[in-house]
Amino acid sequence: MGKLEKCQAGDLVRFRLANPDDFNQIAELRWGLKTGDMADFDQEERGRFVAFFADWLLRSENRSIHFHWVAEHGGRLIAVMSVRKIQMLLSPRKWKGCWAYLANVYTCPDFRGYGVDADLLFEVTRWAKHENIAGMIVWPRPNKAQFYESAGFEKQGSRLVLRLSDNC
Repeated sequence: MGKLEKCQAGDLVRFRLANPDDFNQIAELRWGLKTGDMADFDQEERGRFVAFFADWLLRSENRSIHFHWVAEHGGRLIAVMSVRKIQMLLSPRKWKGCWAYLANVYTCPDFRGYGVDADLLFEVTRWAKHENIAGMIVWPRPNKAQFYESAGFEKQGSRLVLRLSDNC
């Protein structure tokens, strides 16, 4: 079975919140995102970055505000979307609430174009609604704006916003 058939079979690509066992793979995905998937980087530099980033993800202060959603295929993480919760300041009639900043959005090159990113964004959005997040904000690369707009995000200056509740 080819890559396309595997990606189209929903039970073979699993979408879930990451756990600490995933942090090294998330760091590898981050490396791919920030280097444009170029293979000509120093492997020692890559190893140092991956180790440092995975350790950064493990720190308790980061784990309470950062949530990493992943797409898993065959035991390998093939996509990631990171969400940072941002607590809203209190208002007289609104004593709690938060927004979310969407970042670190990346899909492995071999799995692009099969809807993995759209399915992962759907899962992140569903989770955000369950978490009572008022809305999500993303500052996409210019070539990715249409992806978010097709998912309901609206342009506001240089950012895109998806309102999840009327309490925004």
